[in-house]
Amino acid sequence: MLESAQSVTAIAHDTEVARVVIRPGSLSHRGLELFAALAEISVPVDLVSRVGDGDIGHGWDFTVARRHVPVLREVLGRLACPADVHDPVAKISLIGTGLLSRPFTTGRMLAALGQAGIDAYSVSTSQIRTAFTVSKVHCARAVELLHREFRLDEPVPALGHPVAV
Repeated sequence: MLESAQSVTAIAHDTEVARVVIRPGSLSHRGLELFAALAEISVPVDLVSRVGDGDIGHGWDFTVARRHVPVLREVLGRLACPADVHDPVAKISLIGTGLLSRPFTTGRMLAALGQAGIDAYSVSTSQIRTAFTVSKVHCARAVELLHREFRLDEPVPALGHPVAV
């Protein structure tokens, strides 16, 4: 397929991230309480998703900066909320335009990572960013692989020339 512009224009990564997984049922109705407590102590969260359903309850999956893990653990303890804190992980983001409107881009990303044996977690998409987490040991390889996959390692063509994606 040819498009007039490359949808992915950059890749960013952050290796100072922890992924928090609160299993379904353990904080099913207290998400507001958890996120309010984190906001009160200025702990920003990213890649937030609610997981589960009405039968098994709901849980949460989100990321925080590693420097916030000690206070995060205090909040989880105060709320009596068991959670798995995966630390360290890396957050990788594809940056571009129209990414939400192009699900093929996310599919390409996941296929390339999967073929390399790299599992992507906490995948989140928007029009300008598709982000996910990986084990920190896979970060450099994943970034390099995605640069090749989306041809970010090639010279930028002149404006007005179509780019194959």
